[in-house]
Amino acid sequence: MRLKFWVLSDCETGYVYKIKMYTGKSMKTKRKNPLAFDVVTKLLKGLSHRGHHLFIDNYYTTIELMDHLQKQQIGVTGTVNMARVCFPKALKEFKLEKGILDRYFTCITLMVGDSYLLVKDDKTLVKWLNKRDVYAIPNI
Repeated sequence: MRLKFWVLSDCETGYVYKIKMYTGKSMKTKRKNPLAFDVVTKLLKGLSHRGHHLFIDNYYTTIELMDHLQKQQIGVTGTVNMARVCFPKALKEFKLEKGILDRYFTCITLMVGDSYLLVKDDKTLVKWLNKRDVYAIPNI
């Protein structure tokens, strides 16, 4: 049997606030939400409306989770895997090209270390150029 541990900890001190052990898919219960959504919401139970901000990697980042935690007044910043099916088509297809995007945005060629913001409705997509493109979405 393989075990996984999910940990909610303080990023500065390393203090472990909660830990959850995962031993595999349960045959008894049918999951209403994706596993990553359930893991995050269970670890954060009891912490809403306290001004916390969570940093997560692309395994956990979904628009649904961001919206859910925003309603709980929990800030989230997560890296994004743009290939995931749950992300809006407009964000997946967005390509940065040199020139004028519209009357409000002008795109320039990005150099290593540069970043770019795309704001659509209440969502912000951050693109940061490193050795490869890195995308993140904050819910604040």
